[in-house]
Formats: sequence, C-alpha cells, structure tokens
Amino acid sequence: MNSKAIIKTGIALAAIAMTPSAVYLTLSRPQKEKKKKPGTKTIICIGDSITFGAGVLTSRKKDAWPYLLDRMMGQEAEVLNYGISGATMLRSGDTPYREDFYRAVEEIDPQTILLMLGTNDSKRQNWNAELFAKDYEDFLKRFMKEGRKIILMYPPKAFGKKGKEVSVYGIRDHEIHEGVIPVIHTMADQYNLQVIDLYALSENHPEYLGDGVHPNKQGNAIIADHIFKIIGSRAA
Repeated sequence: MNSKAIIKTGIALAAIAMTPSAVYLTLSRPQKEKKKKPGTKTIICIGDSITFGAGVLTSRKKDAWPYLLDRMMGQEAEVLNYGISGATMLRSGDTPYREDFYRAVEEIDPQTILLMLGTNDSKRQNWNAELFAKDYEDFLKRFMKEGRKIILMYPPKAFGKKGKEVSVYGIRDHEIHEGVIPVIHTMADQYNLQVIDLYALSENHPEYLGDGVHPNKQGNAIIADHIFKIIGSRAA
C-alpha cells in the first residue's frame, strides 16, 4: 500500500471512529468569516438548517442568506452564520441548540442577533407548546443585554409534498403557523422586539423552497433582500 493509500485509509478509519456528536461538531462548528474593518459591528444569525444553508449546501458560503446579507451590509456590519442543521429551540427536542454555540455567541458579543428557530420544533416527537414558550423566553432572557438588539423571525412556510400536510423530515406547517408563530408573536409583544415575517414572504411561493422546507438559491436571495430592506444598517 503506497503512502497516499495509507493516508486515505487512515482518514476513512478516523471518520468511522468518530462518534455522531463528534462528526456533528466537526461539520457544524461556527466559522468566523474574514473580519471587516476595525470597529465593524456584528450581527449573528441563530437558527437551523434554513439559516445554515442546507438548500444551497454546495455553495452555502456564497448563496445562503446570512452570507448574502453580509455582502449587502458592506462595511456597516459583519454577519455571521450560526445556524445548526436540525436545531430546535426546545431543550427537550431531538437536537437542542447547542451549549457551545451559546458560548460562542457571547464570546463575540454581537450588537444584533437575528433569531429564527421553530421549524424543527414542529415535528411530532418534539412539539410541546407550553415548553416551547418557556424555552423561547428563557433563550431571550439569556441573551438580552443593554445595547443589544434581538430581532425575531417567523420561519418560512413548510410545503408538503404531493398534497401532504407533513413536509419533509416530519416538519408540520400547521404547528409552525398555529403554534410556533403565535409564541414568537407573544414574545415580541412582551419584550417589545422587532419581528421579520418570512412565513408571509414565502406563503404563496413554493418555488422559493426546493424541498418544501429549505430555501433554494432564489429563496435565499429573496430572504436576504427582504431582511436587508427591513433592517439595513439599523441592525448595527
């Protein structure tokens, strides 16, 4: 076996030996983009695979909406993508938003947080309206601080395939619309927070979501443009 073959075999065995959580950490750890000019303010996008860029996976650092928004913001702000595929707001969900990401957010100490979680919480095995409201409020309290802006976001509509109500991955649009969004609305009212409505933006546009859930290239571009028109440099 030549040296190249040995190296390839070693990499393969190492990957097999990694636990699922280790693989997940390797794939999902947030990566800080190249810093802009000194003093540039920071916006962190917290979310799930819709934020991560699963619908444009092969070109996510070019076409996922947080990266598009970063370019739109120019030197006004740096936008960082802290989306985790599969993430839930519910601590009892199958993939709770991870503690190391919470710590990473605080280490950067952003001026603005864009928060969009709830799509994966809608799954049958996860959904609990009372716990979702509690965990959402706890999350907000954890990150609220003087001088920081938290902007809440309604997730996009989830379209079922072939007329089915349940979308891919068991995501249920009914729970998003009738459960997740009302909780976010209540929290926005209670804490006087701005809301960006991606549900209304996508409600009549299944063509924005390649698999019915994840924005494709067109969808990501429209989302980034929509957010920028609402917040612009005011987010920073």
